[in-house]
Amino acid sequence: MGLWRWPKEEQDALRALFCRVALNWFDGGDPVPFERVMGKTGRDMDTYVSECIVEALLMLRVDPFDLFAWLARVNTTRARDVLVGLATRGHLVDEGVYYVLDDGAYEPVLRNAIRALDRLSLNALHRIATDEWLVRLWEWAEREDRVLARDIEDTEPLRTTRAVRLMATERQRDRATIKAALA
Repeated sequence: MGLWRWPKEEQDALRALFCRVALNWFDGGDPVPFERVMGKTGRDMDTYVSECIVEALLMLRVDPFDLFAWLARVNTTRARDVLVGLATRGHLVDEGVYYVLDDGAYEPVLRNAIRALDRLSLNALHRIATDEWLVRLWEWAEREDRVLARDIEDTEPLRTTRAVRLMATERQRDRATIKAALA
């Protein structure tokens, strides 16, 4: 859809909106603006909505490390669930099938930038949701939230194979790729 080619003011407005949605959803438990889909209540629906909010924030260029660190600090059921659930994913940002752009020559640049954002996001997630953090969370969940404890146990094989570790120079290169796509 070429969101990054939208006017800066529109992107800023969407970022502010989704930051407010995230605060309400993860920290306050407020389902607005998701009341309709929340008619299908349950942990799976909460996780789906949480993942959509996280992906929107990443696409709107909220710093991935700051986002995941904030979710870890918020430490609510929704925040814990989304961090554990995302830890097994191979991608956090959907590259998209096609983009609606004024100039088709921009598409390869955008695709490279989205891949860079995905790498940065996965790296940030695994720097926050470390094995040590997950073990501490599991110890707590074993007493307080058995569903989460089982989810953490189930993540181990995938989490270890899908962890993305980037060196500082690789993170800088990916940030430069994203910056070039925004120019």
